[in-house]
Amino acid sequence: MPDIDVEINGRSYRLACEPGQEARLRLLAERLDGFARRAAEEAGGFSELRTIVMAGLLAVDALDEAERREGLCALASTKPPSDAAPPARAAKSRAARDKAV
Repeated sequence: MPDIDVEINGRSYRLACEPGQEARLRLLAERLDGFARRAAEEAGGFSELRTIVMAGLLAVDALDEAERREGLCALASTKPPSDAAPPARAAKSRAARDKAV
């Protein structure tokens, strides 16, 4: 598995990737770097961790906007938390509970 070096918000990271995916990972790191630099400029004074979290939120917001323009809704299609009951089971549970009352 190849390792590549990328820089995000002025800090170097060594990352592993699948063979043949080096260029893609570099491109993604460059895009994340842009979001991180924007977050750092706009928020100023954030810790490194908060800057990266904000960069991630900016990136997901951009993705969501693009998907909405395409008629998709990424946020609606994300998986619910693992402890959430599937909708059908939750509906049956509510019906049983309501019947008992």
